[in-house]
Amino acid sequence: MVLGLAGMTAIDAQIDRSLLVSLCHAPTDESCHILFILRLCQFDLCENQTIGFITDIVKIPQKYHLEEYLTSFGTNSVFPSREELKSVCKKAMRQHETSHCRMRLEQHKYFSFFKEVHNNLDTATIWKVAKIRPAFRS
Repeated sequence: MVLGLAGMTAIDAQIDRSLLVSLCHAPTDESCHILFILRLCQFDLCENQTIGFITDIVKIPQKYHLEEYLTSFGTNSVFPSREELKSVCKKAMRQHETSHCRMRLEQHKYFSFFKEVHNNLDTATIWKVAKIRPAFRS
């Protein structure tokens, strides 16, 4: 929760983004790419979808509401460019973290004072400046 306010992404979100981008942008002639598409198709047809690597991969777009990208990838092996996908993932992950933070603030009474002090959940200005001007970081 605090990472989002500091302008940083949680490590699990960064891992999710890296995993999704690297798997879907593997060269099409590599065996890992072919195997990934095959396993993805098997996953769609299979009834027992509770465990396994593909289940974990499929949960990533579901978590961040990016299912349409994985569906289009499974049907025609087309995925957005690496840069576009990173941008889309970053935005979706930021929205997920913000909504998760808001939900926690609303549900837990311990955060009532925090809610009064920080009524706007946005990245602190100092972190935005540090991103724009790296020389000011030290």
